[in-house]
Amino acid sequence: MIPGSFPVLLAPASSGYVIEGSGLFDGSSGFLSRTPSSAGNRQIWTFSTIIKVPQLASGQMELLNTRVADANLMSSLRINSTGELMYYERDASASVKCNVQTTAKFRDPAAFMHVQFSVDTTDSTASDRVKIYVNGVQMALTETTTMELNYSTNVNTTVNHNIGVEGGGSADYNGYMARATMIDGLQLDPTSFGEVTTDGFWQINDVSGLTFGTNGFLLEGATNVAAGTDSSGNSNNFSKTGAITATNDSPTNDADNEYGNWATLDALYAPKLNFIGGSYYQGTNTYSEGNLRCAASAASGRGEIRSTISLATGHVYAEMKLNAIGNSAAGVGLISIENNVVTNHCVFARRSSSDTTTHMIDGGGDPNAGNDTGGDWTTGNSAGVAVDIDNNSVVIINPNTGVADSAFTPTSSMAGKNIMIVPVKDSHATNRTLDGTMNYGSGATAFVHASSIPTGANDRMVSYQQPAPDVANYEDEYYIEAGISHTNGSTTAVTLPTSVAGGAMARIKRTDSTGGWYIVDTVRGANKFTFWDSAAAEDTSTFTDQNLTGTTLTLPSALATGTYMIEVFYQGSYFQMKTYSGNSANRTISFDGTLDTAPGFMFPMERTGTDAEHLGYHISTGNTGYLQLQTTSAFQTGSVFLNDTSPTTTQFTLGTISNVNNTGNTYICYAWANSGPYAFGEFTGNNNADGPMTNIGGSPKVLICKNTAAGNAWFHQNNLSPVVGNPVDTYIMPNETSALSGANSTVHQDFVANGVKCRATSASLNASAAQILTMAFGIQPIQGNGKDTSQGRAR
Repeated sequence: MIPGSFPVLLAPASSGYVIEGSGLFDGSSGFLSRTPSSAGNRQIWTFSTIIKVPQLASGQMELLNTRVADANLMSSLRINSTGELMYYERDASASVKCNVQTTAKFRDPAAFMHVQFSVDTTDSTASDRVKIYVNGVQMALTETTTMELNYSTNVNTTVNHNIGVEGGGSADYNGYMARATMIDGLQLDPTSFGEVTTDGFWQINDVSGLTFGTNGFLLEGATNVAAGTDSSGNSNNFSKTGAITATNDSPTNDADNEYGNWATLDALYAPKLNFIGGSYYQGTNTYSEGNLRCAASAASGRGEIRSTISLATGHVYAEMKLNAIGNSAAGVGLISIENNVVTNHCVFARRSSSDTTTHMIDGGGDPNAGNDTGGDWTTGNSAGVAVDIDNNSVVIINPNTGVADSAFTPTSSMAGKNIMIVPVKDSHATNRTLDGTMNYGSGATAFVHASSIPTGANDRMVSYQQPAPDVANYEDEYYIEAGISHTNGSTTAVTLPTSVAGGAMARIKRTDSTGGWYIVDTVRGANKFTFWDSAAAEDTSTFTDQNLTGTTLTLPSALATGTYMIEVFYQGSYFQMKTYSGNSANRTISFDGTLDTAPGFMFPMERTGTDAEHLGYHISTGNTGYLQLQTTSAFQTGSVFLNDTSPTTTQFTLGTISNVNNTGNTYICYAWANSGPYAFGEFTGNNNADGPMTNIGGSPKVLICKNTAAGNAWFHQNNLSPVVGNPVDTYIMPNETSALSGANSTVHQDFVANGVKCRATSASLNASAAQILTMAFGIQPIQGNGKDTSQGRAR
């Protein structure tokens, strides 16, 4: 695990504990309330909850609130409209007694997170009176008003305690809640509620054995949360008002009973920019009903409604209810994603300005083509889609008749791609709308056409349905550590989690001041290095005591005094190194091992000679050109690097350019698979703080971005801070020697449970219509460890 990511690593987490779903609060009418019959401990208490928040509201959302109608007296534990967690306390005269909030923002709709407020106003240390934890990590707080010593809060008094609403009838909670716990009389730390697994995940544990105190309660699971039933033994039940729906959406996996993290529509996806009549248009997608409903506005583009979870194999079924008929080619369909780009687009409903009815079609690629199944799609009715990914077959269930159509074959193979069943709107024109509600099978609503689902379509878009990840504990393949102190004149030994005996490369960068990006590896051996950021041949004399061997990376005494970050790439199924001699002729070079997938990124570096400019291959730009790693140059076309031949899992084909294949020179090529702990793709910029979302199926430790246009630097950003929130707003440039930047609002990125959301307005990171290449390293998969851990990783 990453140093500093979590508190002290505990014993291996217990397995098999399941939270039986969650309650979905509708964001408008649903809440729980209870008035204690007697006061409990008003100075010392802990409130813990597990939530999945689909979309931030226009105002704050209350988790726990003690306000009565328009009274001034109030305790408020909430999520602000901008994503910070906040504790606000006010007395009867409206004097603010506490106003603290996290510096980090939490706006990740893809997974559950564990939130904990721990209070002890009797603590002599002011900063310890209110603590907020997320996923086991204590958050840094901005304290506008610090809680007074020995102050008696409004929590555990004999006033109404509301879950999901402010007492005045506003600030409704819109999202899923799997657990709400009050501990009356104890300020607990996170180890009472969960623990860190040996593979680095925060696991929620059984809390039924805790001491809850007089007014303590435990609402857990779909049925209990939706009804307000206390299972602590205190019978401190809540009354339910409005709509709270029991669902199987859970922070834990249990395939037998269908509990897991279910797909929703991903509210982080910004509508795609479309060039219409000389201008770019960007509309708005509005999500509701637990992010299962999407209303897409007039200008939003096709394919930009996506789900939080996808499948790459299996036979999956889902439905969509049509809420309104628009004037575009729209309906329920499927998209397949490769490297974050839509590669197949099937639309199953159609409407145009010249078509007065809406028809079901079963075509692929072109929404105005295909076989018309006949009949209108009446609003309020649901169409079903069964996708056999492995056999490239799709069946549609007619929304009006409930009859399954014969199977058809999409225009391109779906096997192995990331398949999503989502509402789709296939139009690049203005004034196009869509309004549909998905049913993925989470139990919030029964399938309308359950009796017509094709045989074998038993898979669902849910965490337990995804295969066990290739790499759950990615540190055996990739390791990163920051904050390493080094003093010039002496060596620094960095202990690695895994031996480099099978081969490895290390990238070393000073972060507190200027310094080159040093590259050392087990092929070059001790005392040799080159630079990632400059065109220089291998140095064999400067470092006399550098080494990479066993479980130790030795930083040499010749390095300047400072703070360093290191990354280690282990040779194996996901990373390969190959040394070779140039001959100025086109030829094929074989890796020494086999990669899990064809390389997503690779580049050779010259060990001898003077033509040391580093030319890189990225899967999104393809084999017809190259990138220059140490410059801000644009993507260059030409077959001089890979000779117009894409690399495979076992080999690559060289061109004749001297940088990669000069007679008499020696080279080493590094290649990363597009799987396991690594993912390589792209997004199209929109120059907007509501920027594009890159879904990589997990949360990375590092993201490197490069705008392929000229003059744009490479940006290296990471979420190594122990604060698990967002945004990430610092960076280093791999093509420069500059230090780690300070906080910069123009480079904001949210590292979320299923990828990275760009909130940058920097032209280099998010220019309108620009192709931005992405390289993600150290990915922890959204399905957890593939066994019982699927919880507590939202950010």
